[in-house]
Amino acid sequence: MKISERYRRLTFWNKLGALGAVASIVALLLYILSSLFRSPIPNTSIHQEGTNNNAIIAEGNQGYIAGGDIQINEPGVPFERYEETLDEVWQLKEKVKQLEKELSQERLIADAGGQQVPQPTQEAKELAKLITEDDGVYAQSLKAIAEGNYVQADALLDEAQKFLDSVQQESEEKDRAQVKIYMARIKNARYAGRYREALQWCERLEPIAGEDTYVLNELGVVCYENAAYEKAEPMLKRALALDEASLGKEHPDVARDLNNLAGLYLATNRLAEAEPLMVLALKIDEASLGKEHPTVALDLNNLGLLYQATNRLAEVEPLMERAARILENPGGKPSPHYPTVLYNLAGLYLATNRLAEAEPLLERALAI
Repeated sequence: MKISERYRRLTFWNKLGALGAVASIVALLLYILSSLFRSPIPNTSIHQEGTNNNAIIAEGNQGYIAGGDIQINEPGVPFERYEETLDEVWQLKEKVKQLEKELSQERLIADAGGQQVPQPTQEAKELAKLITEDDGVYAQSLKAIAEGNYVQADALLDEAQKFLDSVQQESEEKDRAQVKIYMARIKNARYAGRYREALQWCERLEPIAGEDTYVLNELGVVCYENAAYEKAEPMLKRALALDEASLGKEHPDVARDLNNLAGLYLATNRLAEAEPLMVLALKIDEASLGKEHPTVALDLNNLGLLYQATNRLAEVEPLMERAARILENPGGKPSPHYPTVLYNLAGLYLATNRLAEAEPLLERALAI
């Protein structure tokens, strides 16, 4: 692969973490609009040549990739070192993309009190471990969100926003960067239990949301959590239609969309509309993820709550018990959603006057 092709793959988000001064305003704009993460390169100078070419700007022992076609004119610097630098940046980009996706995969989780329990998944927590102190400020903010360090995440996102605000030139790349920061703001506020604040960030995000189904789902979920059901419904329906058209009707993202729309119907007492969506979501997830996947357990939990709402108690128990077994994760760390399912199962036992069975579940959920 030519080095010019490698550089074209790098985006704004490969450099937001590098906040150092840049030699000139032209280089600054190139740097801002095409790179995010800092990568060390040899102490050398690499110059841009020709039109529409980008450059690596060297400052001391740190180099900033400004993207695009370049020529390396410095004698004695091995080409392989620049290949290695690009690989490091690309690998970091992939780590962040994976963590972004995992944080965006979250689905509505019903509990017996009708409240949502937004929590980062165990997968997100594991991915967060791959982000190190040498990575950029945006990557660090996602790590803090996944690990529950909400105050730290706020500070890092403030820093990221300040840097983005320094960009004077408007562009699609800048808008995409702003969407990512707002999405991280929303996720951090939700995990911290600050639902009204999350809604305020949604109001800023909505005008630039576009047709990204992860964004539409997040907007719909936050509106749901703030009881803005009429506003949530078209967003969730639009996300479902887009994912079905682009991914096919048996994709896990489609199951997520079905689950979220069904959760809205459950909350608004449209149970007959919710049930087929929940059943289909469960079927898709079992086929695509496996019957013991934590996401399947969440589907089972939600369907169980629906059956309980329709007084089909005999059908609830096997669903809830199966969900609890999956999320308990014997031999490992229980899922963050495990206490919620224990609470729901205990609620079923209380509803059927099985108090002796309910008590240990409630005590365990409280302990966790």
